Amino acid sequence: LKKGLSGGKQIGFLLQDRLINLPSPLIPVLLDQLLQDLEWAQKNETPKLRKSFNISEFVYITRAYYPEEKEKVQGKGKTEAKARRSISERCWFRVEDEIIEDLATFKFSFPLKQAKTVSQGLDLLQQDQVVMVFPSAKLPILIQRLTMFLASES
Repeated sequence: LKKGLSGGKQIGFLLQDRLINLPSPLIPVLLDQLLQDLEWAQKNETPKLRKSFNISEFVYITRAYYPEEKEKVQGKGKTEAKARRSISERCWFRVEDEIIEDLATFKFSFPLKQAKTVSQGLDLLQQDQVVMVFPSAKLPILIQRLTMFLASES
């Protein structure tokens, strides 16, 4: 991570652990507003502060989960749930996560402890914390792809 972010670049952290019931169509609007705010600050802030808004990359932190697969336990005829840990089976909590993964230049993940208490059904599944880095120049592409995807879903 240090090597991927070195070189005196301005790094922005995109924190988006939003409420589960926040409507997805608001996300491109919020991301577009972020882009406009950064552009405004680069032009209108005091010269001393302008450089701090010239963000070259974003670090995005999110979670993913793995659906359970039912397997027969040998010799007992019972069915047991087993969590799969294949990246191809990874599912995202938020619609934009998959698009950001496609735009990312660097990413890694690590497993989270399984929840002992349940706030929602997905808490019982195996989850990873996923860290992705993507160039700020790709923020307009993210907004465009997300808008197109959400338009096709409605």
